[in-house]
Amino acid sequence: MIELIVVVILLGILAVTASSRLIGRSSFDAIVVRDQAIALARQIQREGMDVVLASNAVPEHVGLYIGLNVLGSPVCATNVAATSCLSTTHDKVSFSFSPSHRMLSDNAMTLHFDWLGRPMTVETNPFQRACTPNRCEITITARNGETAMLCINAEGLINDCAI
Repeated sequence: MIELIVVVILLGILAVTASSRLIGRSSFDAIVVRDQAIALARQIQREGMDVVLASNAVPEHVGLYIGLNVLGSPVCATNVAATSCLSTTHDKVSFSFSPSHRMLSDNAMTLHFDWLGRPMTVETNPFQRACTPNRCEITITARNGETAMLCINAEGLINDCAI
């Protein structure tokens, strides 16, 4: 009887291990990339809080660039292989931004952050607050169609839209 129980337990462990290999991580792609995007956006926000935004000078190196195929620092607009980017090429995900009327003609935009961490847009002069009156939402779609959302509210809170 004890041998039978041990064999059943070993078969259970083997089945769990084999099924995880067959299923793979694709069902978690959107969630994993969302968590990476939150960490990346918060890092860019911290860097942006250290830069003083003048009304006539936009810091080109600090900002959260959001395009259909890439999310990260502004260098991602020209180099999706940069380490500060999440991209369709490397991470097998795509991005969309809401409210979509904020997107520029190339279906991309850059959010800058003021010294309090609030998102700002530089589409007009002087800078204007972004993500108002509601939050900005970035939807991440994985290769299997699963989606996850990242939210930035008007006061700069970056989270997984659970709040």
